[in-house]
Amino acid sequence: MSPRPRTVLFASLVLGVVAGLVAALLGAMRPAPQHEYASLPGACTTVSGATLDTYVSGAARAVVGAARAVVGQPTGGRHEQESCSWSGLVGAQARFLYVRITVYRSATAVTDARAAFAAAPSSDGVWSGGVCPCRGRTQAVPDLGDQAKTTFLSADVDLPVGATTETAAYVLVVRSGNAVVNVAYHAASYGPGAAAVPGQRAATTAAARDVLAVLGGRPGFPAKVVSGRYGAPGDTCQLIPSTVVARYLPGKVVSWNPDWSGTAPPPSTDTATCRWYQKSGIASVAVSLSLIPFAGGTTQDQEQFQTDVQAAAQPGIPGPGQQSVVEQVAPVAGVADQAAVVFRLDSADGVTTRVLDLIFWAGDTEVGLNLSYQGPAAPPAVRLARAVAMAHSILGVLARAKPWGPSMGIDI
Repeated sequence: MSPRPRTVLFASLVLGVVAGLVAALLGAMRPAPQHEYASLPGACTTVSGATLDTYVSGAARAVVGAARAVVGQPTGGRHEQESCSWSGLVGAQARFLYVRITVYRSATAVTDARAAFAAAPSSDGVWSGGVCPCRGRTQAVPDLGDQAKTTFLSADVDLPVGATTETAAYVLVVRSGNAVVNVAYHAASYGPGAAAVPGQRAATTAAARDVLAVLGGRPGFPAKVVSGRYGAPGDTCQLIPSTVVARYLPGKVVSWNPDWSGTAPPPSTDTATCRWYQKSGIASVAVSLSLIPFAGGTTQDQEQFQTDVQAAAQPGIPGPGQQSVVEQVAPVAGVADQAAVVFRLDSADGVTTRVLDLIFWAGDTEVGLNLSYQGPAAPPAVRLARAVAMAHSILGVLARAKPWGPSMGIDI
């Protein structure tokens, strides 16, 4: 081959390589195609059991948030939204995970999602002066969706209760195409043996990756959803048959006080109570019942359960000559949707009372069961077995009562 054709061939190869590099560079500079999600999965099916086991608890139950809704133009809508929350107890630690998925529907769906992402999380709550407490605390998160950012809020705007909660939460916001995913995570330790709060960024990231996978077409995960609505007996004292109470307050005449708290019986959001006690005052059993409107989207009962367990584990400051010592806080398996027990020693005027508080939550119902013994008492395991037996009796009565269907739900 003569020199000239060889030169032309070499030049052609060089031009081909350069053209390929330019095309590759232009391809890299071109924005990646945005996902356009056509469907919105049920939020309670988007977080895996493995994620819940790790960061909430193996017994965590899902509470469905606001029902799917189309908001905006009646000719196609602006966006659809689903939410779900899970709560659990791990020892003396309460954990709460909340997921909200919003899919935008319009010719400008991706642009709308970008705008919502830019506004979050300050657009999710109402604050005095319009200032979100997340300013200066927001960071970008790489390699998650098309855009992602996280913040730590002194008061959380992404939980369903909005600005009413005083507890801090870790919030992750992710945009993928025309969808925006909000994940909030809160963990608080209290009582003896309290554990360190788990990795909050890891928890929200794991949940967000689960959600994105389901949005992308992966089958949803099975969801353990909370129980439904319960009813209330005409008399709160019917919750525990007198024969059952007498079994645990033996050898004495048992009396009861249906008006112990002076509150009206359910159905209402008030708490109705009844108390049984030995005439000698050595031992007593008390039960409190609260029915909470369980209209779709209500998570007030879930929040109330955690609040009440925490209050029992952190009793108020006693008066002069009194002392209150929490001995143990622990979840109780096999009772309703969630249950926890608190063992406490209360001392006053030289008399020590051994207190057991069993708090359990089932659907729209929360029950508090208190067993108190002055002086000697059975071992903690025996007292807990007694309380669990009474709890199952209470749940049986509630299941047979006429369900309460409130005409109006709670706006969250």
